[in-house]
Amino acid sequence: MTFFKIMYYLFLIGRFFSLVLGRRLAYFTAYCIVSLRWLVAQRDRRKVIHNLMPVIEDKKNAVSVARRSFINFSYYLVDFARYSRIDQDFVSRHVRVIGRENIEAARAGNRGVIALTAHIGNYELAAVVTRRLGYPIHAVALPHKDRRVNDFFNSQRETAGVKVIPTGAAVRQCCKILRNGGVVGFVGDRAFTEEGIAMELFGRMARLPRGPAFFALAGKAAIVPAFLIRERKYDYFFALEKPIVPGQDGCDSEIEIIRRYALVLAGYIKRYPDQWYMFGDFWI
Repeated sequence: MTFFKIMYYLFLIGRFFSLVLGRRLAYFTAYCIVSLRWLVAQRDRRKVIHNLMPVIEDKKNAVSVARRSFINFSYYLVDFARYSRIDQDFVSRHVRVIGRENIEAARAGNRGVIALTAHIGNYELAAVVTRRLGYPIHAVALPHKDRRVNDFFNSQRETAGVKVIPTGAAVRQCCKILRNGGVVGFVGDRAFTEEGIAMELFGRMARLPRGPAFFALAGKAAIVPAFLIRERKYDYFFALEKPIVPGQDGCDSEIEIIRRYALVLAGYIKRYPDQWYMFGDFWI
């Protein structure tokens, strides 16, 4: 049995038990599993600690924060597995929305909006909450190498009303959606190609994706930094920051757009480092 086939079946099993056990018991089970994973996943543990060091600076604290990020990520996976249960009632009871006026301002005149988040808090659920708030959203997602795993992730998103645009087909679809006043979601804290824009964060250089800035300029769309942060174990707040509008306040280039987003991103990473899930190479 191949690695990806095992992964696929583990996702199916995880979804089954997350739905059967209920959210609280599923969280407890996830905590037990990830506590063991923390002990044995040396490579992931080292990378997370390495990525956190410029943020935390103290090695002992970075280790503690990294462990908490493993735990928070396991809760994120439980909620992702339970997307079929994420309805309007769930959002009303468990999500506090801050700054809804910012997305309304960004959409003024039927302008398209780019909801730009990061691998922090619950970025997948952020798209679902956006949909439940009444904004039809398309999310740009990097296709997984394995078709079955990719189909599983996309089916979960689409179950919750989020339409998926694979990165390979993004240019034409995104421009069309944005020019028609739609909302497109991007994750903006990690470039998966060398075409990203090098940007300074916490005194180190990182490569951030240029796609959001490109589409903002091409589609004449506003960027709304949006982060769904866990504020209690079972509850979140959804922060919609002030829009970054191309052509306003000197914001007329890809680099300037990404620079302004990077400032917002750095603030959230600094405040919630234990909810920043960066398991791959981040610094350059």
